[in-house]
Amino acid sequence: MNNLQYIIAWNIDPNEKAVVSVTEFHGGTARNIIPDPVTLGSVVIAAILVKTL
Repeated sequence: MNNLQYIIAWNIDPNEKAVVSVTEFHGGTARNIIPDPVTLGSVVIAAILVKTL
């Protein structure tokens, strides 16, 4: 979870706008137990302005 910010940092120009949203997080139902596996679902949205001459 901590490294999701790097998806944008490594792939999108710093002058462009982008969002990473975690839309699903499935990791079991028991308390105090680290489940195996944990499943994340996500969406990456980027708005990139394309200039034409």
